[in-house]
Parts: sequence; C-alpha cells; structure tokens
Amino acid sequence: MPILERHVARAGIAMFALLLFSLIPAKRYRQFAPHLFVITIILLLGVIAAGETVNGAKRWLALGPIRFQPSELVKVAVPMMVHGLSCVTQVDRDYIRFSFVRQ
Repeated sequence: MPILERHVARAGIAMFALLLFSLIPAKRYRQFAPHLFVITIILLLGVIAAGETVNGAKRWLALGPIRFQPSELVKVAVPMMVHGLSCVTQVDRDYIRFSFVRQ
C-alpha cells in the first residue's frame, strides 16, 4: 500500500476513534483513570522485563502482532490521573488524610 493511502487510512481510523471517545462522558474517564494508570505502570514494567530493543533503545512492547510504546499511553494516563486527584472533594480529602493517621 503506498504511503499516502496508508496515511489517509490511519487518519480515518484516528478520526473515528476521536468521535467515538468524544461520546463518552467525562465522569467515566475520571472513574477509569486510576485503572488506566495502574495498567500503564504494569506495561512500563513489562518493557523493562521483556521489551524489544529497536535502534539501540528498549522502548517497545510486543503483544502478539502489535508493537507499541507504553510511554505513549503514559501521555494520556498521567494527565487523567492528575485531573482525577485534583477533583477530589473536601470530604474525600479529609477521609484520605485521616485514614493514614493512627487512631
């Protein structure tokens, strides 16, 4: 497949994904953020344990026929997690603070 056709096909897939993810309410993203963050950490540890070296850098993780860089997922997971933590209410903050204090 010529490079232009591949680029147009991938841009179409990206636009479809953009439209699909824009339909999901923000509340769902906030609920999923901690899970995505943990999955990302596990994938990054997987790169250390079983990552592929490409051009002298061990950054790629192969999952079957798909190879990807988990660091790209970090670019989504960390801001989502920071936003989720910044939206914690005062009641939740008191609970978190006092749950670590000895009773």
